Amino acid sequence: MDSYNSIIKQCIAILGLATLVCPVSIKMIAILIFTITAIIYFVLSHTCTLPLFGKMFVKCAPIFCLMWFVLLHKSSDKIRQNRSSKKIFLGLLFSSVGDVLLTLDHMFVQGMVAFGIAHLFYISALGFDDLKVRYGIVVYTLCALITPSLLPSSDHLLRCCIPFYSFLLSTMGWRSLTKLYYKGTTNWNRLLVGIGGVLWMVSDATLAYNKFNHPFLHANDIVMTTYYVGQLGIASSVMLEN
Repeated sequence: MDSYNSIIKQCIAILGLATLVCPVSIKMIAILIFTITAIIYFVLSHTCTLPLFGKMFVKCAPIFCLMWFVLLHKSSDKIRQNRSSKKIFLGLLFSSVGDVLLTLDHMFVQGMVAFGIAHLFYISALGFDDLKVRYGIVVYTLCALITPSLLPSSDHLLRCCIPFYSFLLSTMGWRSLTKLYYKGTTNWNRLLVGIGGVLWMVSDATLAYNKFNHPFLHANDIVMTTYYVGQLGIASSVMLEN
């Protein structure tokens, strides 16, 4: 208990020092707190057993920070960006609901439904302005090849639900990849958005493999690391002007 309390205090001290040393915007503070809460999640998951509510809060805290980040964003194109920001915010909200449900026993399907709704909001926010069909072909082909190997052998409900969820996840991944380039150029923001959807696909594939096929050491670390970075990438799409 003392060790993780010490780590939390050090993280808070680093945040305070960072804000003093360099003038940062409140949006950057939101991202710094997101990073710190994600670190706290991993520290606590390895060092202690939290009560159920504590597990839920610690797991969702980084997503709450991203919701704050999205609310803080302002754009020159207010009408378009406000619509996009609202959809990303709702996607994060349903993601946090999914995180809570997956913390509970026997609520996997309900959690998957919540994440499926989140993907619908993300897909709508990312849009279909630039199709880049070749990206979609690659993503859907990989989905079709990998998904059958991740299905549970005995749960018929999940065998029906997972392929549909995989389709939504793949569509979100495809739409995020289309943001990599705009008029032949890219930047760090576009790279983050582009890999965000892909990392989320890696996260869910790892979760399914660990849960239904072959549990392995540190699976949760891989799942949550790729999930948090993936969510950061999707949330940062509100900063794209095109």
